[in-house]
Amino acid sequence: QRLDEIRARGWSLHDEERVSGASGAAVPIFNAAGDIAAGLNIATVTERFQKKRDMIVAGLREGAETIMQKLRGGYRDGASGLTDAQARVGG
Repeated sequence: QRLDEIRARGWSLHDEERVSGASGAAVPIFNAAGDIAAGLNIATVTERFQKKRDMIVAGLREGAETIMQKLRGGYRDGASGLTDAQARVGG
């Protein structure tokens, strides 16, 4: 169920799961086939993360998009959060 929520949202949250006082987020980086090839992650002090979560996630998504474009010339559909390849194979 948690993976389904992460897939639907397009990013994962880690909130003090391993280290008390540390939280962050991660976004996937997809290859041309639409498979997850890597991830981009950031962690910081929980209080700072909570205050800037939307900005942090937006930065991660932008960074992942830039990496995917440079690696394969792909782009992410802003409405669905899916790459062309993912949209073709049903996400």
